Amino acid sequence: MNMKRIIVLLVVSMFAVGMAHAQLQVGPYFSIAAADDEYGYGGGIRGVQPLTENLLLDFRVSYLSYLHNDAVPVELGLLGTASTGSCQWYAGGGCGYYIYMLDSETLDDTAEPGFFVTGGASLTVTDGVRLFAEVK
Repeated sequence: MNMKRIIVLLVVSMFAVGMAHAQLQVGPYFSIAAADDEYGYGGGIRGVQPLTENLLLDFRVSYLSYLHNDAVPVELGLLGTASTGSCQWYAGGGCGYYIYMLDSETLDDTAEPGFFVTGGASLTVTDGVRLFAEVK
């Protein structure tokens, strides 16, 4: 099965789960990343499921384009939160599977698991719209 089809299937599945479960928040995001003195850009779909009042399950599927290759991170994390008004601060970590492609059709042999630590803030703009910024 083509990698693009797998990614589309994951994204559609995330939206279907989001519609079935009212507390699950699913939405698109834009990303800028730096790796090995090279900047990449792209976007993805992020899902956040509250587990308790101050604990979130965070999952993402992204597509990042760099000068020499593209990357598809699929990540799952656990975030601790603290709220101040309409701003929610969070920190946590998780694991992911990182797929690196030389071009849009060929997978490189460097698909590998990994771990991450993250922290950031999420601001409620209106009902159903949040902006977030983070460092990973």
